[in-house]
Amino acid sequence: MSGFSVIYTHIDVFLLVLVRVSAFIAVSPVFGRKGIPATTKVGFSVILASIIMLGFDTLPDLGGIEQTAYIMLVVKEALIGISVSFITVIFFSIFYAAGQLADMQMGFSVGGIYDVQMQMEVPLVGNFLYAMGFLTFIVLNGVPKLVFLIYSMYDSIPITGGSFNETCYEVFYNAFSFTYAYAVKLILPLILLMLVTEFLLGVIIKFMPQMNVFVIGIPVKIGMSLLLLNFLIGPAFQFLDVYFNDMFESAMMLIRSMG
Repeated sequence: MSGFSVIYTHIDVFLLVLVRVSAFIAVSPVFGRKGIPATTKVGFSVILASIIMLGFDTLPDLGGIEQTAYIMLVVKEALIGISVSFITVIFFSIFYAAGQLADMQMGFSVGGIYDVQMQMEVPLVGNFLYAMGFLTFIVLNGVPKLVFLIYSMYDSIPITGGSFNETCYEVFYNAFSFTYAYAVKLILPLILLMLVTEFLLGVIIKFMPQMNVFVIGIPVKIGMSLLLLNFLIGPAFQFLDVYFNDMFESAMMLIRSMG
């Protein structure tokens, strides 16, 4: 029996697979970006769902299921896909959190850039860090790992299985805590540099009170910060390598907890 015949014969199973995959892709900060056309997202979801379904050894029999029960299965599949994908959203928010801290130190907190993906105003440095992190994610083969994560959902969570429990909430809580702790670590060198710069400017103003601290201090802080960010690009690559691995581990923990 050909692949199309299997999908046509078990169209009810295929729709459940498509719902979970589509929900994951729609929420994903990588596949669900606003710049990607909707037709591309839908086509990718259909292709990926077809490949996943054809890889099943056995397919569940949903012929005798009631309409209400089937709708509940559709809702549950959507929630599973959204939940696993939301873990990646939490981890990608580190760049905006770190950027907000950096803008407060550099004096850029009064400005911002409207981000179409997040549908909100984001910090200037955060937008730069997000672009750097996104490109790093691609260089580190994050996209194939993300596709494998989608496929891995069906190893632990069958189509008609899966449930939410207390462990799931613990995974989300740990992901939030872990992400913002890493955000502070990522931008900590800049914060320390700004503290030293503030101290040195205070010493200079003490001995030269006629100097305008706003005219001299703000350009110096901005210049020092940009110079430090330039030197942090190399170490940040290794930092993000470990960070993204932790992201996939957290997603797998959530998958296993729902299985």
